[in-house]
Amino acid sequence: ELRGVPLALYIMICVMALMGIFMAIVFLFFNIKYRNQRFVKMSSPYLNTLIIVGCILIYLFVCLLGLDGELISETTFEVLCTVRTWMLMVGFTLAFGAMFSKTWRVHVIFTNTKMKKM
Repeated sequence: ELRGVPLALYIMICVMALMGIFMAIVFLFFNIKYRNQRFVKMSSPYLNTLIIVGCILIYLFVCLLGLDGELISETTFEVLCTVRTWMLMVGFTLAFGAMFSKTWRVHVIFTNTKMKKM
């Protein structure tokens, strides 16, 4: 017997994920519009964009995760299973890879021995 997610819970989680997607899109437009401003430029706007896109993919993964055998056909479910895995993997890699790159850049700047000698 397949166990499914209650429809009311699934809808509530999807609404929350959609609100997260909406906020991420607002941040993306802000990042693109003000990328030449000093503080946004200092925060690496291209890496910020990668983080935001990764977060959007993870939010979409959350919505797809609630779909089960009761709501879609078995053949569609098999394809959806693969799509969900890839969305989570790519979203996580984009978001945390970009965050790690930003952290590494700050680490290199502050541990640069040549700059300390001056």
